[in-house]
Amino acid sequence: MFRKFKPSQLLIVFAILLLLFAVTQWMQSRKGEKTFRSEIAPFDTAKVTEIMLQEGKKEVRIFKTNNLWKVSSGNAVWNADPNAVRNLMEEVSLLKAEQVAATSDALWKELGVDDSAGIHVTIKGNRKTLAAIVAGRFSYRPPLSPYDRQGTAITYVRRADEKNVYAVDGFLRFSMAPDPGSFRNKSLISGENASWIRLRFTYPGDSSFVLEKKDKAWYVDQTPADSAKTTEYLGNMERVMGYEFADSARKAQFPAFTLLVEQSGGNPIEIKAFPSDSTHHYVLSSSMNPESWFSGKNGLTERIFKGKNYFLKQQKETK
Repeated sequence: MFRKFKPSQLLIVFAILLLLFAVTQWMQSRKGEKTFRSEIAPFDTAKVTEIMLQEGKKEVRIFKTNNLWKVSSGNAVWNADPNAVRNLMEEVSLLKAEQVAATSDALWKELGVDDSAGIHVTIKGNRKTLAAIVAGRFSYRPPLSPYDRQGTAITYVRRADEKNVYAVDGFLRFSMAPDPGSFRNKSLISGENASWIRLRFTYPGDSSFVLEKKDKAWYVDQTPADSAKTTEYLGNMERVMGYEFADSARKAQFPAFTLLVEQSGGNPIEIKAFPSDSTHHYVLSSSMNPESWFSGKNGLTERIFKGKNYFLKQQKETK
């Protein structure tokens, strides 16, 4: 039969068939893109200037101003923890779909991704929306292998501009919940103790003292300090975090304890402890994070404010 066709005609037929094959493949790939995404909401985290988290009436705004991250809720504004903000952005940008859970809005409510139940995450940059997703309920997936005893947790997620719902690994509702405390700066002290030259402890009565470095050795007033205890204390003080905020707690007008850390080549750091109620005992403030108040319970006050005898060498008893 092919002998009836000229070579040029056969080439035309072959080209047409090749074109039809290419179009078919392209349409199938486009159809696959519409039903399944491996990457749900990719974006460049370096371009982000604002993040909105909403769940019902709860709303938290995280925004960048003068290259610093802030977090606000209502009329209150605090310094944000840049690491927490970075983790949130990376988590959203790297979301991977494990499977398609729904292809219409009929199951939105059941999967917790409707407007009322879902957590809306909107990420913007230069007044442009870079990503917008809705995180729904999570469920537990039993292990598929006898060697996996833990199984996996999955969360249902949809893009705000799509009807499809995807299953992704992890408990996303915990990390994306509009809780300002999760994204606030929790630091009271952050620095390298090698630059510290003097710590002034101000206490009631005559119990105040100064811990000072002289010729690479530490002294309590004029007495040599216990090297081991001083080194341990200074090491524990380089990174002090307060994990419970107490902004609305009742507190005394004046502090009971004050610690002033003087350092070479940097501003001094001042920590104050104000007497409070039986819940917090003391409420602490820091010059490094002046917008926040921290609960002094769970050993935070005792960790920072040590007595004079703590740093002195203990004399051995003689018989």
